Amino acid sequence: MTSTRIEAVRTMIVCGGTAPTRLAVLRALLARRPEAEPWAILRATGGLGLSLAIEPAPGLVVEAGPAVCPGCSGSMPLRVVLNRLLRRSRPQCLVVELAHPRHEHSAPAASILDILAGDAFHPVLSIEQVIDLDAGESAMVASDA
Repeated sequence: MTSTRIEAVRTMIVCGGTAPTRLAVLRALLARRPEAEPWAILRATGGLGLSLAIEPAPGLVVEAGPAVCPGCSGSMPLRVVLNRLLRRSRPQCLVVELAHPRHEHSAPAASILDILAGDAFHPVLSIEQVIDLDAGESAMVASDA
């Protein structure tokens, strides 16, 4: 019997910056994608910048999500969309693009990391990289998987 559990999906987070800048980063990541490897992209931008399309490709699922502050009440809609995307696409790699209103109490990278590395997604996702365009940095995250 084959396991239907989704585990250790390599995950990269792209947040901050402008829509064209995030799109350039997404395209650079996709250029490194092995052709046969299934990937999913969650564009949690609420439609902002979605007119900047990602070209369709076999094994690539792109889904729009809400543009909400994951540190506030927005984490529930984000979790619902993410769960649906993971079940439907069963990717080996997930890229989360996040654009949300800035609040003094939340930085996008820290807020989304709290959700994706938290108990709800803990063996499902393996956070590998956070690219925070507002901070001008890319951090590799040590995985405990």
